[in-house]
Amino acid sequence: MVRIRAEERADGCRYILCIKGKGTLVREEIETPISEEVFERIAALLGAPLIEKDYRAYRLPDGHKLEVSLVDGGQPGAFFYAEVEFESEQEARAFDPPDFLGRELTELPGSSMSDYWNGRLTRFRG
Repeated sequence: MVRIRAEERADGCRYILCIKGKGTLVREEIETPISEEVFERIAALLGAPLIEKDYRAYRLPDGHKLEVSLVDGGQPGAFFYAEVEFESEQEARAFDPPDFLGRELTELPGSSMSDYWNGRLTRFRG
């Protein structure tokens, strides 16, 4: 899966090309900065609107970073998406998420951002 994103930051906007390998819990990801011009050219080739994410990051009591995004806010199908990054598969499998995160969906078919992009996202309630 190839993705592009524009990250609004206090010091300006960064544009990123991201290539993600197959997998759910574990996968290879390569990210590289691109220019605004290249970002706009790629966006024009997509033939579909970009997914909007309002991104926030929080520190969990155990020290992990929780990344939370409101996806397509203001749209009829808007939803929140949360993830925690880990250094290893073993660390990920040992993670005991706080109750407020609800049900674990990482390896559940139909629940990935890739599936959302392809219009197949299934809704789940924690």
